Amino acid sequence: MMVAAHSHPFDVFVSHSAQGRAAARTVADRLSDAGMSVRLDQDILVPGTNWEAPLRKALIESDAFVVIIDSGAAVAPNATFELGAAMALNKPVFVVQTSSAHAEVPGFLKHYASFPLAGIDRLAESIREVSAPLTENEREILLAAYQTMRTPSDQLLADPLAIEQLRESFRSKSGREVSATHLASELLRLRKSGKLPRIRRERVG
Repeated sequence: MMVAAHSHPFDVFVSHSAQGRAAARTVADRLSDAGMSVRLDQDILVPGTNWEAPLRKALIESDAFVVIIDSGAAVAPNATFELGAAMALNKPVFVVQTSSAHAEVPGFLKHYASFPLAGIDRLAESIREVSAPLTENEREILLAAYQTMRTPSDQLLADPLAIEQLRESFRSKSGREVSATHLASELLRLRKSGKLPRIRRERVG
């Protein structure tokens, strides 16, 4: 798949447990080889330092969030916290499993794209795809999902939960993972060009 050039190197945040440091370095090296800028949470979460602000800054500036898990163990508390922050910021999430590709993924991670550590060549490509331009068919799917929500664009774009709902609807119908920020930008572009259907605010009472 041909992917449009990004205006800056992709910034990827990698979250992992203490036991997953070696795997995190492997993922970071592979993504760096693909031309991406990688931040590891272990480089930020230094005991005895004020890491909250640097962590939030790194998450805000990231284009994608990768969480490394061992399917035979519980997800680390720091990874759960960072995942929640990434979700609140509408970052696209990707899962890397250090154990067997056929191992069970925790329920709350099942709807994210998952990759075995032994086969992460596809990871960088998938991260780039979240910001690739939509095809004409995908625009039609986005418009259909937008109309189904029955929420005016200005109201929808101001509501992170509504944007996430739109992203999930688009993903389920198109089979493609796209960032909420990218979909929001596409809606704005369609509205500016007059191609976005007008939805009236529903009266209350």
